[in-house]
Amino acid sequence: MASLGGDVGAYLALDGHEIWKRPNAYQGAGNTLVFHNKRIYLTHSGGITALDADTGAEIWNLNPGQVGHGQESSPIVYKGTLYAGMIGNGFQLVAVGLGTGSEPPTIRWIKNTFYGYLKASPAASNGKVY
Repeated sequence: MASLGGDVGAYLALDGHEIWKRPNAYQGAGNTLVFHNKRIYLTHSGGITALDADTGAEIWNLNPGQVGHGQESSPIVYKGTLYAGMIGNGFQLVAVGLGTGSEPPTIRWIKNTFYGYLKASPAASNGKVY
């Protein structure tokens, strides 16, 4: 769960017991989080971040100089790549290779769009991102 104020946390589905919480860690993180391979991915005003789903520990963060200075859409993961709408030099669709284990993430491509704000999450299927 994430809030625009920057709080991110995990809770037991059965009874709501807090597992971990990172208060005020990620300003603007009000979009839906993505769970993939025991990691949580989130977009926020400071970029794109991967957290360990069990502990909440930060694994990596791509900062604004790399992917933009603000989040727009909730990210999706498709075939090992995270896609998200970000604000950078205009409105951008960003593709980030997630790597595995200790490999760092890689920016595969950044596409400036003519759509304006990218509030809706991308969708992907059959090798295409929509």
